[in-house]
Amino acid sequence: MSSLETARVRLRPLRVTDAPAVSAMMTPNVSRWVATWPSPFSVEAAAERLTRAIAGNDAGTAFSRIAERKSDSAAMGWLGIAVIDEAERIGSMGYWLGEAYHGQGYLSEILRPFVAGAISALQLKYLDAGAQVNNIASLAALRRLGMQFVEERMDQTPIRPDPELVAFYRLDCSAFSPSR
Repeated sequence: MSSLETARVRLRPLRVTDAPAVSAMMTPNVSRWVATWPSPFSVEAAAERLTRAIAGNDAGTAFSRIAERKSDSAAMGWLGIAVIDEAERIGSMGYWLGEAYHGQGYLSEILRPFVAGAISALQLKYLDAGAQVNNIASLAALRRLGMQFVEERMDQTPIRPDPELVAFYRLDCSAFSPSR
């Protein structure tokens, strides 16, 4: 599996040795925005998640990458798309960056090439994603990709006790432009 590169970031295949960095980046301020990443997130849990994601990549049912800053090879975050409907070729996307990388334009820089790579690798027709309605930055990122609002609904995450209001979006991959 090859890497994707932007001006400042390399989106490279996952490695189990990323576990310490992944664990350290999953702080409460990152975890509050993602549905399946608790904080604290142990190195062992990170290694287990990496192992499962690598298997999905190898099986062609997922496309996950570590975002790595090119200047110093520091791991910055995780982007993943899993096929959730093989017959219809629908993928579901999740992503996060460590706190130290927020507010610097990294997500805007990497999301479009990542999605383009995933659409090609997974032969997706549609891509779904959701974000809590208060996660303004993530919702803006989904709209910049050309994703269309589908609905808002209460959603129960596996890591929090109460349901959350989430906005769901869908991308028709045939209309996606990798270079906008």
